[in-house]
Amino acid sequence: MTGRTIIARTCKQLAEALQKQGFVFVADLPPQTRIEIRRGMIVVRMP
Repeated sequence: MTGRTIIARTCKQLAEALQKQGFVFVADLPPQTRIEIRRGMIVVRMP
């Protein structure tokens, strides 16, 4: 099973993208979700 990746420029864009996928709180994200900043972009990698 492949994971999902969300890339956003701002925290607001990231929050909107996560809400569209049904995540309201950080605690709702699956275990082992990685959130990092790469080249000025926020990258969320979900298993």
